Amino acid sequence: MLATVSTIVLVCSLVLRRRRAQQKRKRRVWVRPCWRYRDLEGQACTLLPRLRAKDEVFFRDFLRMTPSKFDTLVKLVGPVIERKETRFRKPISAHDRLAITVRDALEVRHRLAEYFVTEGAVPWQDKIVTRAG
Repeated sequence: MLATVSTIVLVCSLVLRRRRAQQKRKRRVWVRPCWRYRDLEGQACTLLPRLRAKDEVFFRDFLRMTPSKFDTLVKLVGPVIERKETRFRKPISAHDRLAITVRDALEVRHRLAEYFVTEGAVPWQDKIVTRAG
C-alpha cells in the first residue's frame, strides 16, 4: 500500500514538473508573418522581373549591373550561397539572396560616401590630437 502511494506521488510530481517546464518555454515564430508572402510580394519576385522586362536602364541603376551580368554572377556564386530546402521552411533562393546583398552593399556604400564626402572640413578633423614626439 505504501509503495503504491509513493509511486502515485512520484508520478504526479513528474507530471507537474513537466507541465511547468512546458509552460515556461517561450515559443518563437519560425517565419515572421510579414515574411510569409516574400515569394509572392517580395522585391526580388515583383520588382526585378518587371525591371528586367520593361526597364533595363533602371535595372542597371538599381543593382549597378546589367541583367546579363547579374545572371552570370548568380551562376558563379549561386552554388555557394544556396541553402538546402528543409521540411520546416523553404529557403531564400540564391537569386534573391544575391539581389538583397548587392542592394544592401550599394546602400552601405552610399552612406559611407555621404559620410566621407563633406563640404569643407573633414567631420572628425577637430578631434585629431597631434602628439609631440
